[in-house]
Amino acid sequence: MRVTAHNARTEAPYFRLLWGQVERDSGVTAQLLARRLLCDLPPEVPDRDMPVALCAALRALVRYVPERGQVIASLSRLLELGAGDCNDLAPALASLLLSCGWEPVFLLGWTRKPSGGWLGAHLWVGVSPKGVGFEATPPKLLELDPSTYDLGQGEVPSSRYERVTLHRRPQ
Repeated sequence: MRVTAHNARTEAPYFRLLWGQVERDSGVTAQLLARRLLCDLPPEVPDRDMPVALCAALRALVRYVPERGQVIASLSRLLELGAGDCNDLAPALASLLLSCGWEPVFLLGWTRKPSGGWLGAHLWVGVSPKGVGFEATPPKLLELDPSTYDLGQGEVPSSRYERVTLHRRPQ
């Protein structure tokens, strides 16, 4: 299902599909993978840096390919393929974060080219720093994009992203 950031009618089924994949993937496989990805971190790394470390580790394992296909790959399938688009990588990162006790959100919006102009609709992940809830207006988020390789560790610069929708996990 292709979704554009301004197409609200198609967003609800799209987010149900994404969260369904996250729920399926956030079990033992994600916990074991997250532990393996984080085991190389020095023990003194603060807890708040774990989401960035997970994003960077996922980016090292899986390369981004634009519009790989219409089906969202499971975490296991994504690792097997070694490549995916933002619709594959964002749910994979959300699964890893959820398995580590973080509460991720999906962010849907637009990305800008470094030279100016818009690339198109894009999906990335936000996580609220522990101890700071989503109650803040606007919510205080660490925004991470595992599918963009020119961003250092994956932290999203506001100059390159225009957030349109924030979608929380259904309770």
